[in-house]
Amino acid sequence: FRRALARLADGQYATVRFTIAADPNSSELSYFRMSRRWFPAQYCVRDDKTGIWPCTPLSPGPPRRPHPVVSTRFPKYRNPLMTRLAPSLAMVTFSMPYSVSGVTEHYYHGTGVVVDAKRGLVVVDRNTVPVSLGDVTVTFAGTVQVPGRVVYVSPIHNLAVVAYNPRLLGSTPVRS
Repeated sequence: FRRALARLADGQYATVRFTIAADPNSSELSYFRMSRRWFPAQYCVRDDKTGIWPCTPLSPGPPRRPHPVVSTRFPKYRNPLMTRLAPSLAMVTFSMPYSVSGVTEHYYHGTGVVVDAKRGLVVVDRNTVPVSLGDVTVTFAGTVQVPGRVVYVSPIHNLAVVAYNPRLLGSTPVRS
Protein backbone atom coordinates (compact mmCIF):
# COMPACT_ATOMS: atom_id res chain seq x y z
CA PHE A 1 0.00 0.00 0.00
CA ARG A 2 2.82 2.41 0.90
CA ARG A 3 4.62 1.69 -2.36
CA ALA A 4 1.42 2.33 -4.35
CA LEU A 5 0.85 5.67 -2.59
CA ALA A 6 4.48 6.68 -3.05
CA ARG A 7 4.09 6.29 -6.84
CA LEU A 8 1.24 8.82 -6.99
CA ALA A 9 1.98 12.39 -7.99
CA ASP A 10 0.25 15.26 -6.24
CA GLY A 11 -3.19 15.72 -7.80
CA GLN A 12 -3.28 12.24 -9.37
CA TYR A 13 -6.45 10.13 -9.04
CA ALA A 14 -6.36 6.47 -8.03
CA THR A 15 -8.91 3.77 -7.21
CA VAL A 16 -8.98 1.92 -3.92
CA ARG A 17 -10.90 -1.11 -2.68
CA PHE A 18 -11.55 -1.30 1.06
CA THR A 19 -13.76 -2.86 3.70
CA ILE A 20 -15.74 -1.11 6.40
CA ALA A 21 -15.38 -2.40 9.95
CA ALA A 22 -19.17 -2.59 10.37
CA ASP A 23 -19.44 -4.89 7.31
CA PRO A 24 -16.17 -6.82 6.91
CA ASN A 25 -17.67 -9.37 4.48
CA SER A 26 -18.20 -6.86 1.69
CA SER A 27 -15.92 -4.39 0.01
CA GLU A 28 -16.29 -0.89 -1.38
CA LEU A 29 -14.65 0.54 -4.49
CA SER A 30 -13.96 4.26 -4.65
CA TYR A 31 -11.43 6.75 -5.94
CA PHE A 32 -9.37 9.44 -4.30
CA ARG A 33 -7.09 12.27 -5.32
CA MET A 34 -3.57 12.33 -3.86
CA SER A 35 -3.07 15.66 -2.15
CA ARG A 36 0.33 16.61 -0.82
CA ARG A 37 -0.32 20.36 -0.86
CA TRP A 38 -1.53 20.94 2.69
CA PHE A 39 -0.32 17.87 4.57
CA PRO A 40 2.66 15.55 4.08
CA ALA A 41 1.86 12.01 3.00
CA GLN A 42 2.50 9.69 5.94
CA TYR A 43 1.96 6.06 6.90
CA CYS A 44 0.81 5.60 10.51
CA VAL A 45 0.50 2.39 12.55
CA ARG A 46 -1.04 2.28 16.01
CA ASP A 47 1.29 1.33 18.84
CA ASP A 48 -0.96 -0.80 21.08
CA LYS A 49 1.25 -0.24 24.13
CA THR A 50 1.03 3.56 24.05
CA GLY A 51 -2.18 4.07 22.06
CA ILE A 52 -0.29 6.55 19.87
CA TRP A 53 -0.12 6.43 16.08
CA PRO A 54 3.53 7.15 15.16
CA CYS A 55 3.93 8.11 11.52
CA THR A 56 6.58 7.55 8.89
CA PRO A 57 6.78 10.00 5.97
CA LEU A 58 6.11 8.59 2.51
CA SER A 59 8.42 9.50 -0.33
CA PRO A 60 7.50 12.78 -2.01
CA GLY A 61 6.36 10.92 -5.11
CA PRO A 62 6.92 11.82 -8.73
CA PRO A 63 6.58 15.42 -9.95
CA ARG A 64 3.06 16.74 -10.39
CA ARG A 65 1.79 16.07 -13.89
CA PRO A 66 0.73 19.07 -15.98
CA HIS A 67 -3.02 19.36 -16.33
CA PRO A 68 -4.09 18.15 -19.79
CA VAL A 69 -5.90 20.41 -22.23
CA VAL A 70 -9.40 18.98 -22.73
CA SER A 71 -12.28 20.19 -24.89
CA THR A 72 -15.98 19.52 -24.58
CA ARG A 73 -19.29 20.78 -25.90
CA PHE A 74 -22.26 22.10 -24.02
CA PRO A 75 -25.56 20.26 -24.44
CA LYS A 76 -28.35 21.64 -26.59
CA TYR A 77 -31.59 22.13 -24.67
CA ARG A 78 -35.15 22.45 -25.90
CA ASN A 79 -35.26 25.88 -24.33
CA PRO A 80 -32.98 28.16 -26.40
CA LEU A 81 -32.35 30.40 -23.38
CA MET A 82 -30.84 27.46 -21.50
CA THR A 83 -28.67 26.61 -24.50
CA ARG A 84 -27.41 30.20 -24.61
CA LEU A 85 -26.82 30.38 -20.84
CA ALA A 86 -25.05 27.02 -20.29
CA PRO A 87 -21.62 28.13 -21.67
CA SER A 88 -21.56 30.90 -19.04
CA LEU A 89 -22.11 28.61 -16.05
CA ALA A 90 -19.67 26.41 -14.18
CA MET A 91 -19.79 24.20 -11.13
CA VAL A 92 -17.24 25.22 -8.52
CA THR A 93 -16.06 22.90 -5.75
CA PHE A 94 -14.00 24.16 -2.84
CA SER A 95 -12.27 22.25 -0.08
CA MET A 96 -10.58 23.75 2.98
CA PRO A 97 -7.70 22.00 4.74
CA TYR A 98 -8.24 23.89 8.01
CA SER A 99 -11.09 25.62 9.81
CA VAL A 100 -10.42 29.36 9.50
CA SER A 101 -12.36 32.59 10.06
CA GLY A 102 -15.02 30.73 12.03
CA VAL A 103 -15.81 28.48 9.05
CA THR A 104 -15.86 24.88 10.23
CA GLU A 105 -17.14 22.91 7.22
CA HIS A 106 -14.50 21.71 4.79
CA TYR A 107 -16.29 20.96 1.48
CA TYR A 108 -18.46 23.27 -0.61
CA HIS A 109 -19.92 23.34 -4.11
CA GLY A 110 -22.12 25.66 -6.11
CA THR A 111 -22.75 27.30 -9.45
CA GLY A 112 -20.62 30.15 -10.74
CA VAL A 113 -21.09 32.65 -13.54
CA VAL A 114 -18.25 33.17 -16.03
CA VAL A 115 -17.65 36.93 -16.05
CA ASP A 116 -14.51 36.92 -18.22
CA ALA A 117 -13.96 33.85 -20.41
CA LYS A 118 -10.69 35.18 -21.87
CA ARG A 119 -9.08 35.72 -18.46
CA GLY A 120 -10.83 32.75 -16.84
CA LEU A 121 -12.82 34.50 -14.11
CA VAL A 122 -15.90 33.04 -12.40
CA VAL A 123 -18.04 34.74 -9.74
CA VAL A 124 -19.59 32.57 -7.01
CA ASP A 125 -21.39 33.21 -3.75
CA ARG A 126 -19.64 32.85 -0.40
CA ASN A 127 -21.64 29.71 0.35
CA THR A 128 -19.50 28.15 -2.39
CA VAL A 129 -16.16 29.82 -1.59
CA PRO A 130 -16.33 31.21 1.96
CA VAL A 131 -12.61 31.99 2.42
CA SER A 132 -9.47 32.18 0.30
CA LEU A 133 -7.59 29.25 1.90
CA GLY A 134 -8.46 26.09 0.01
CA ASP A 135 -8.46 24.09 -3.20
CA VAL A 136 -10.75 25.01 -6.09
CA THR A 137 -11.97 22.93 -9.03
CA VAL A 138 -14.08 24.43 -11.83
CA THR A 139 -16.23 22.07 -13.92
CA PHE A 140 -17.64 22.99 -17.34
CA ALA A 141 -20.49 21.18 -19.10
CA GLY A 142 -20.51 18.70 -16.24
CA THR A 143 -17.50 16.92 -17.74
CA VAL A 144 -14.29 18.95 -17.86
CA GLN A 145 -12.60 19.80 -14.57
CA VAL A 146 -9.80 22.34 -14.31
CA PRO A 147 -7.96 23.60 -11.24
CA GLY A 148 -8.81 27.05 -10.02
CA ARG A 149 -7.67 29.52 -7.40
CA VAL A 150 -9.42 32.09 -5.26
CA VAL A 151 -8.49 35.62 -6.32
CA TYR A 152 -10.97 37.64 -4.24
CA VAL A 153 -13.44 37.13 -1.39
CA SER A 154 -15.59 40.17 -0.62
CA PRO A 155 -15.61 41.05 3.07
CA ILE A 156 -18.98 42.81 2.66
CA HIS A 157 -20.89 41.27 -0.23
CA ASN A 158 -21.86 37.65 -0.80
CA LEU A 159 -19.40 36.97 -3.60
CA ALA A 160 -16.01 35.55 -4.38
CA VAL A 161 -14.01 35.47 -7.60
CA VAL A 162 -12.25 32.32 -8.78
CA ALA A 163 -9.71 32.15 -11.61
CA TYR A 164 -8.89 29.22 -13.89
CA ASN A 165 -6.56 28.85 -16.86
CA PRO A 166 -8.81 29.14 -19.96
CA ARG A 167 -6.16 27.47 -22.14
CA LEU A 168 -6.84 24.19 -20.31
CA LEU A 169 -10.33 24.15 -21.87
CA GLY A 170 -9.05 23.86 -25.44
CA SER A 171 -11.88 24.61 -27.87
CA THR A 172 -14.65 24.44 -25.24
CA PRO A 173 -16.99 27.34 -26.14
CA VAL A 174 -17.11 29.09 -22.74
CA ARG A 175 -18.79 32.52 -22.87
CA SER A 176 -18.92 35.52 -20.56
